[in-house]
Amino acid sequence: MHSTDELIRKYFNRQCTAEEAELVYRHLQQHPEIVERLLSEQDWKQFDGGKHPNPHKSAQMLDAILSQIDHQPVTEKRPLRLWRYAGVAASLILITGLAIFQLTRPEQVSKQYVWVPARIVNWQNTTNHGNGIQHILLDDGSDVALYPGSSVKYKLPFKDSTRDIYLTGLARFKVAKDKKRPFTVFSGEVATTALGTVFTITAWPADQTTKVKLHSGKVRVINTHNKFKPQYLLPGKQLVFNKYTGSISLKRFDEKPVISKPSEVKGAVKISGDTLRFMNQPLPSVFNKLQELYGTAITIEGDLKKYRFTGDFNMASDSLPSVLSTIGTLNQLSISKADSAYIITPLNRKKKK
Repeated sequence: MHSTDELIRKYFNRQCTAEEAELVYRHLQQHPEIVERLLSEQDWKQFDGGKHPNPHKSAQMLDAILSQIDHQPVTEKRPLRLWRYAGVAASLILITGLAIFQLTRPEQVSKQYVWVPARIVNWQNTTNHGNGIQHILLDDGSDVALYPGSSVKYKLPFKDSTRDIYLTGLARFKVAKDKKRPFTVFSGEVATTALGTVFTITAWPADQTTKVKLHSGKVRVINTHNKFKPQYLLPGKQLVFNKYTGSISLKRFDEKPVISKPSEVKGAVKISGDTLRFMNQPLPSVFNKLQELYGTAITIEGDLKKYRFTGDFNMASDSLPSVLSTIGTLNQLSISKADSAYIITPLNRKKKK
């Protein structure tokens, strides 16, 4: 290609297309004498040929080149000094070439990032250390009847699209209806999903089998390792999964009267090191104990005698606001603070006001 002064002028004025800029840039790399021809001796003397020109001097050199292109060529004759000026010319070509390349590139749409506050999720671990059934009221309104020696683990609050519980032992689940958020209990390899129903799962680690009994509604039972096809149970049906053979059996069972609450379940409060453990305690007693241990006043507005709580806290790492927030979320309570005291109010009572 033969680059004319007009095209070179467009190049240094950043007026040519990306294709033209690429062609001129390559041509100037191969023929640095063109740049040398467009600068006077005085212009060259302003630069140190052994160093890369700084941006200010590069701008001066560019102005000088444009001046010579737009007017008359330099009349002063001088021998070609490529051995001395090639480094400076190449550096200037590189600087202007990169600048033109950036200007002629298609403009990329900048991404806008919106900061979203992180949602605090806490794992809740509850184990029944007593001799009777313990009832756990989840934040969605579901009730878990946890048998002695059994434990459940779940995130608080539940996710927007799922309600997942991890069970070890024996528990009966009375699931609050929520078609948008399936309720799934994971017990070893067996996952039982319901939208709103009552079922019992027996999943002791030492036992050979895992059992799912459906009392009402409908559930879907799957194996997380695909050892059997999804099974749909109807009320009165029981699925038994053999953990060693991977086989299943379906059978009917005789429904026995279910006691929704134990007639008398003794509760307790235990402190072991920094661990504070409440077992089936009335909420007024729980708040009185927290008030005593944390040295902060807690006032209850409303009747909370029918509410009971089972759970563990670490007094060294769990602050009082965090503890109250957890209890309030599980029992649908409003937690507020006035002066130096915390005020506990049932949400249904607050709405009536």
